[in-house]
This record gives sequence, C-alpha cells and structure tokens, in this order.
Amino acid sequence: VTNDRFEYIGTGHATHYRQSDGTHDFQTAASGSADGAITFSTKLSITEDGRGLSQFTAKSWVTFNGLNTLAILDSHNVSSVTDNGVGDYTPNFTNNMANVNYSVSLTAELASSSKPNRGVQSRAVGAVQVYAQRGTDGSMSDTSYVSVLVFGD
Repeated sequence: VTNDRFEYIGTGHATHYRQSDGTHDFQTAASGSADGAITFSTKLSITEDGRGLSQFTAKSWVTFNGLNTLAILDSHNVSSVTDNGVGDYTPNFTNNMANVNYSVSLTAELASSSKPNRGVQSRAVGAVQVYAQRGTDGSMSDTSYVSVLVFGD
C-alpha cells in the first residue's frame, strides 16, 4: 500500500485477502505494471453466517418432500417452502437475491410417467415458484422428492 492505494510491485496479476466483521473476501486483479495502481474485485466472500458468495457458489438450495405435509429435508438460504397447491411450491429465500436474473435448476422424483414436466412458474428476489409435476394435459401432482438449486447474484 503506497499513498493509501495498492500498487503492483512488478508486472503480473495481484491477489488480496481481507477479513472484516466476520466476512472473508478473496480478491484478484488483472495483470499490471510495477508501481501501477491495483483495482481489486472480490471473487469470493464467505459471510459471518457461513454463506459463500460468488458466481460459482449456489446462492440457495433446498430438498423437500412435497407429499402430504410438506417437509424440508435439507437447505441453504431457504427460510421455508410454501405449498401453493398440488405440485406447486415456493421456496422462500432467507437472504434475497440481488435481482430476478438468476438460474434455477429443478429436479423431482416422478410421481407419474404421464406428468414428466417441471419448471419455474415465477421468480422474485425473495422466492422462486416452481411446479414439480405437470402433465401434458395441465394436471398437477405432488411428489415425494423435490430439489431446487439457485445460482446468480
């Protein structure tokens, strides 16, 4: 640190690690020349509650049983799952997403071979609504194993 800024010692890439208030930040910078100012960007943060924040870590995931009384089997960054009706569920995030441009991956155990379709109904920063079993005729059914995985900001 020179003149209150980070500077390159020689030509090359730079890395930096910092911790503050229980958060650990891993930062990198593009290649630069000796004595040039370094502009770091955070590639991974590990928050005080153990969440890993980056473009390559899951922001949220949940596995639940959707039959009868809905039961969360395991989760990360999911406060609850709302049962909206037959085969229709909404995992609610503990910590909101930055925007609705996130990626959702959904798997579900097939309850019926005639209802092989599953997908995303809607996205919000605080939740994602999914359907786990929808037939080609539009009919829905519950299933015993649903898994929702979310990546994004």
